[in-house]
Amino acid sequence: MFDFTKIASAFLTESKLDLKSAKLLFENGIYSRAIYFAHQSSEKAIKSCLAIRNIISGEHKVTAFFEKEFSNDFDKKVFSEILTYARELEIQGIKSRYPLFSRPDKPIWIPSGEYVEDDAREAIKKADFILNSLMEFIVSNLGNYPEK
Repeated sequence: MFDFTKIASAFLTESKLDLKSAKLLFENGIYSRAIYFAHQSSEKAIKSCLAIRNIISGEHKVTAFFEKEFSNDFDKKVFSEILTYARELEIQGIKSRYPLFSRPDKPIWIPSGEYVEDDAREAIKKADFILNSLMEFIVSNLGNYPEK
């Protein structure tokens, strides 16, 4: 049997590290990867909440699970903002990592050449909001969360 508290704690630890990684990449002008790690931070913060409720998903798009399970656990305005930001970051999660090519008459989308400073700054702001908004809920449900 899984210890869901430990799983939730592990996701929270990694969410915080991913946000820190996003900020370091941003500071070094690596904007596409900063966006990717902002998405990863958001995804793992949400997965931490889901694990608290014994829900584990291998999917990268977890916002729908979160919305269904936690709609009554947060202030409506904050919850709406979490969902909006998480959905936006989910879209960018893949787009920021892979060249995209769908038609030979269109140029190849190369993330490292397309994303700019403002894109990364905005993604980090959203991930930071999600993590900080979920942190109190997660920590209060984990008890003695080991801070790192």
